[in-house]
Amino acid sequence: MSYQERLARLRSSFPKHEIEGFLLINVEGSDSLNLRYLTGFSGTFGILFITETEQLLLTDSRYLERARREAPDCEILDLGRKEWHERTAELLAELGPSRWGVNSLTISLHDYQLLQEKLRGKGPELVPLKGPVEGLRRRK
Repeated sequence: MSYQERLARLRSSFPKHEIEGFLLINVEGSDSLNLRYLTGFSGTFGILFITETEQLLLTDSRYLERARREAPDCEILDLGRKEWHERTAELLAELGPSRWGVNSLTISLHDYQLLQEKLRGKGPELVPLKGPVEGLRRRK
């Protein structure tokens, strides 16, 4: 199954979960299996933003070339000098969807709360979901 087909399967679950986008957070390998499953990217830091029409992969300078090579279906964004929580909150607000699913099995409580704090007043809401990508990986 291609990465585009995998992403399409995830997108098809958006209405069931009442979300408009999905945020996959892989910090120091916290969700590397799911990130690789959806994009092919094998780095230990990458944040994937999936909307109905696009997928963006935010990573740092260590992985930019690898991301371009391994995840050609994604628009690759450079984190630059910002903290990932701050840049992620900015992108969530810019991209449009008001409800973003996040994998509650792989995001730490600390990171979830910090993102919530950064999003306060910007509009987007995080919706914890229990293993949406893992569910896709189980169904071949």
